[in-house]
Amino acid sequence: MFKSGWTVVGLGVLFVIIQSCGDEMGTGRIMTPGATGQTGEMGEPQSGGPSGQQQPVVPGPMSPSEQPDAGSGAMEPVAAEDGGWPAYEYDDGREYWDGGAPIVLDNWHWNQGVSQFRGQYGQRYTMNCIKNGSEFAVWGSNPYTDDSPVCTAAAHLGLMTRAEGGSVTVEIRPAQKRFVGGDANGVTAFPWGPYPGSYRIIR
Repeated sequence: MFKSGWTVVGLGVLFVIIQSCGDEMGTGRIMTPGATGQTGEMGEPQSGGPSGQQQPVVPGPMSPSEQPDAGSGAMEPVAAEDGGWPAYEYDDGREYWDGGAPIVLDNWHWNQGVSQFRGQYGQRYTMNCIKNGSEFAVWGSNPYTDDSPVCTAAAHLGLMTRAEGGSVTVEIRPAQKRFVGGDANGVTAFPWGPYPGSYRIIR
């Protein structure tokens, strides 16, 4: 009798311990590190960004001098410890374009930036963006960081839609000290600090 009684008590204690390892509502679900506790339409745990979309690659590591101002919600570049900016060639507003015709690039996908053309200041490219593209993150509001997808940047400016695609011309520009974010035409552009390459959308 005593052995059976202690067995029942032991099982009861074990049950209480298991319950305490569950979520805050006591449903018994054990949360692993990094789990959000949110579930999708099919009841599967969700992680990552809004709407479950794949998280974009952030352009370069953020140094302490590039941290955003917590009060403003915008990226406020801060000078490096030596009082200067990172050693980039910054855009001073000069005219780089030589008047030549843009280079046309067909079947441009919605995840493609122009960082491969960095340093070709003033060179213009016309991208023919495919239809039914996927929206990716962009940084800036013209200028954009040169790894920001061109087609999404064009949609941010209202020049095309993901459904229809379209053509857009960009000009390669030097580094910028600050990229301003903002919401426009259903696209969110994020702010950023100093970055070594940029582009401007011409049309």
